[in-house]
Amino acid sequence: MDELALAGKLDETPVGAVYVACTTVGVVQVWIGAPHMVAFIAAVREHTKLVVIDAREQAPQLVPVLDQALNELRQYFAGTRRAFDVPLDMRALSDFQRRVYDNIRHIPAGRIESYNDIARQLGNPKTIRAVGGALARNPLPIFVPCHRVIGADGTMVGYSGGAGIETKRLLLKLEGALLF
Repeated sequence: MDELALAGKLDETPVGAVYVACTTVGVVQVWIGAPHMVAFIAAVREHTKLVVIDAREQAPQLVPVLDQALNELRQYFAGTRRAFDVPLDMRALSDFQRRVYDNIRHIPAGRIESYNDIARQLGNPKTIRAVGGALARNPLPIFVPCHRVIGADGTMVGYSGGAGIETKRLLLKLEGALLF
């Protein structure tokens, strides 16, 4: 991992404040509705073991990645972006997590799939609980759209970002997903 990550914040989104941390490789962690920057930085440090700062002038090499991430999120919340181009830094994740996240990154905005669908697409329907566990620990919500995954019976289950299920509903509504 890089030694340094730069943290930034996007205020006033439909889901509250969104915090983003980036390395030179890409976005390494996102929090929706975090209480404040200090808590976010502590969480990123714990998760990644990186030195995390929020002073742009101390990490000018990281500013372009952070600015791209924040700009793409602004566009997403404004309804003018449906997919993300900013690179993601998934080096701290397990191979299984990366496979799950790569798979759900291909679910288009406005569409939903079930945990069963994802497990089958990964080649083993018996991994449904492991898929759910990986999504529950997703450090890159919105960029890795775990909100687009629902229960097999169509119910909204689990979402660790922001206000939980309500945040999941808000994101799906923003994307134009048909909700039942």
